[in-house]
Formats: sequence, C-alpha cells, structure tokens
Amino acid sequence: VVFDASSSPGDLPQRSTHQGISVVYAVDNECADERIEELIAAHSAPKTLTVVSSDRRIRLAASRRKAVAVTADDFWVKLDALKSRRHSGSDAQEPPAPVDRPPDRVLTAEESAYWANEFGDLDQRPETREALNAETPFFSDEEIAEMERQIEQEPD
Repeated sequence: VVFDASSSPGDLPQRSTHQGISVVYAVDNECADERIEELIAAHSAPKTLTVVSSDRRIRLAASRRKAVAVTADDFWVKLDALKSRRHSGSDAQEPPAPVDRPPDRVLTAEESAYWANEFGDLDQRPETREALNAETPFFSDEEIAEMERQIEQEPD
C-alpha cells in the first residue's frame, strides 16, 4: 500500500510491513503514483505482482511489466465474493462481474484477423514507441472524469 505523504505520520518509518502488507509513504516522490511506478519498474519478478489502482497510468505501467493490473472496483468485487464464500463455506462460486462493465466476450476468428491487421504493427511504429516512452504522463481517471464534467456543463 503506497500513500501520498510529505512525511511519515508520527514516528513511523517511510517503509514498513504490517501483517504481511508492505506500507510505503511516498515522502521522496512527487506523489504515490510516481512511487508505485518506481516499485513496479524495480521489482525483480513483476509477474508475481498484483497492482490495484483505478489510475489508468498505473495499470498501464503494471501491464507493461506483465504484472496483474486490477481496478479498485474489480478488486472490491473479488474481495466481497471471497468474503461471501468464506461465510457460505463454498469455493465453487466465481465473483460476479462489476455492474458498470459489460461482460467480456471472445472475438470471432474474423474479428481477431481484422484487429490484428489494423493494429498488429502498432508497437513497431515510431510514433507509438515515442508516445509510450514520453515523459508526458497519461491523464488519470480522475482527470478524465473532471474534463467530462466540464464538457457536460458547457452550453450547447
């Protein structure tokens, strides 16, 4: 768990472990997101990480290193399902899909071929490589939501 902080609260260290959970106060970073990205980049086995964040930039950083990236809402749904299974004693039940997201479906062979043709070389294009390596950060989900609110408030 990484917290934004200008200093560690009380006499707590910047980094500690509590009941198996690492707790980090992002004191030396601009924000917790920056510290999370550093932790993902520095991890020796990123495929073993599960990164929980509603911030698209953080999930993208995790995915680039082959870590599991989960939104906070999806994580909450899974926790609720686990809690329900423990109380009911059943392990056979899958967690329900989040309400605000349509269920995933498998593409047909034709659809897969179409999208592979359209975007198959995307990672080799110079403009894509430049955009992914750029210092300019992607907008966070919160920033996008604020922009959408402002657009909706504009008169027609």
